[in-house]
Amino acid sequence: MLMWHRPYTVPREIVLGERGAAVIVAAAAALVIAFAVGGRIDDVRAGVATAVALIAAAYAARMRVVGVFVNDRGVLVRAFDGTVELPWRSVAWIDVHPSDVRATAPVLAIWISTVDGERIETPLLRRRQGLVTNSVVAVHLPTADFDRALWELRVRSSSEG
Repeated sequence: MLMWHRPYTVPREIVLGERGAAVIVAAAAALVIAFAVGGRIDDVRAGVATAVALIAAAYAARMRVVGVFVNDRGVLVRAFDGTVELPWRSVAWIDVHPSDVRATAPVLAIWISTVDGERIETPLLRRRQGLVTNSVVAVHLPTADFDRALWELRVRSSSEG
């Protein structure tokens, strides 16, 4: 079985967001335990703490899997709302176009076009200067990482396909 890997370095914001979500999960669990030990636990407090913990855990899990992954067989695009796996032979081209993600100013994204004419926007966006984002919808990469990911995707698609 071939392992998938990201053709870019995971941005620091994602790692920090995952750690922040883990802290929220731990804090919510600690609240439930503290309320239980103090004898002040009720369904509302336990429910709210559990809901906060579950939402934070889901957020952290989703942040971990959103992105683009490659191996010798193909490319895996994991967006917030689904996953597409493409063998290299079905990739016609890889290019950069403005993202369809709503933003105050145009943001560039890596797009994959299949031999069948389907256009797939990846969640890889070039980070704009001065913009700090934490998004489960997209991975905002510094220019060097964005360019490295684009280069590796293009090289793999032309040599494998």
